[in-house]
Amino acid sequence: ENTSLIHKMIYAFNSDELRNILGSLPNQVIFRNRESLRNHLLYLLTSSSASERHFIEQKILEVYMSRSIQLQHQNPIWRPPRPQSPDFIQPIHKIPTETTHFSHYLPFYKTVETILVPLNSELNGDSFNIEGCYYLSESTRNSIIKSWDNYKKEYKLQIILRIEQLGEKSFNERLPNNIHVSVNGSQCELPKLITSTMGTPWRNNVPIDITEYMDLRTCLQNTLKITWSNEPHIYVIGVFVVQKLPLQNILMELKNRPIIRASEKTVDSIKNLFERETDFGVNCVLTTIMDPLTNLRMKLPARGVGCIHLQCFDAIEFLRMNEQKQTWLCPICQKPVKFENLEIDEYFFNVVQSPNLSEECKNIILSKDGTWVEKTNEIRTKDQTLNNEEITISSDTD
Repeated sequence: ENTSLIHKMIYAFNSDELRNILGSLPNQVIFRNRESLRNHLLYLLTSSSASERHFIEQKILEVYMSRSIQLQHQNPIWRPPRPQSPDFIQPIHKIPTETTHFSHYLPFYKTVETILVPLNSELNGDSFNIEGCYYLSESTRNSIIKSWDNYKKEYKLQIILRIEQLGEKSFNERLPNNIHVSVNGSQCELPKLITSTMGTPWRNNVPIDITEYMDLRTCLQNTLKITWSNEPHIYVIGVFVVQKLPLQNILMELKNRPIIRASEKTVDSIKNLFERETDFGVNCVLTTIMDPLTNLRMKLPARGVGCIHLQCFDAIEFLRMNEQKQTWLCPICQKPVKFENLEIDEYFFNVVQSPNLSEECKNIILSKDGTWVEKTNEIRTKDQTLNNEEITISSDTD
């Protein structure tokens, strides 16, 4: 980790700073161009003895800290990034001053490296403007290049821009209004603009892939610019190198986790439902085994830990949808369902896996004792006709 940090500092130095470091070392030839200076310093780090390497690293840290102090005096409204992330340097415009963190876990992305430490956006009225430069280390650049998937025509390792709204809102459904993102002068592709007859057009809040706009051929600086306007909320922004995980990996993680709703718990919920409906003479309840997102039979019935309804949705389709939109809302009750709070229902999983279930079955009938039978068109209760409205009768999960 320390070696990676030192390398990042070296790539952030200008020619004069590199000459300053090399000039403090004995018997060194001082090159003219920046790339030669940088490569020679990197060579010395790998070829020197432990004591010599320690001396060089101390000099690098000394120059880097000196440069940070100078930047702070030149631009007092900006607090330089902490030493563990020197990639993002020398902002051209006002940059956020408060470090923070992202509240929501992205299951489809595994963070490999932090390029820009998460920062709070400071608004100028209702607008925001940030522009700055950062470098990719040679090892990071090479790892991204080698990750190219020729079949999918994309990098397995990606550089993403994350933007998340601060506040009590559980999930971020949209990006800031009128947002524009550019890297090295090229406008980045953003999620499709969604228009409606009511309200301002908006974009789904998904990580923005900026990999293809980066200079991956050299280790020269990359310039990132982000602006938005007519936006009253404060957001967290950050840039990361990530590994994009396929749906199969996420499903495997879900199936292997200890969080699962035991059959006994669902049976208790069914019994509690009938107890509450005693005065109405209800003897059986109809519920569906169809996924509300696709109207197909569920393969992996699930619900959120905080959901109180009996009906499930298909976790496979739920994850597939959120891989694209990332709203993470229960399709039945619209409550937030984070990936870490998604639980498979063992009772309904056993139902859809049962060999006694016909292929054309869409609904099952639940009895007071928690048992079930397949619903046929002829079945009716004495007091009422079973219909899909009864499916939505909810019960406590506790």
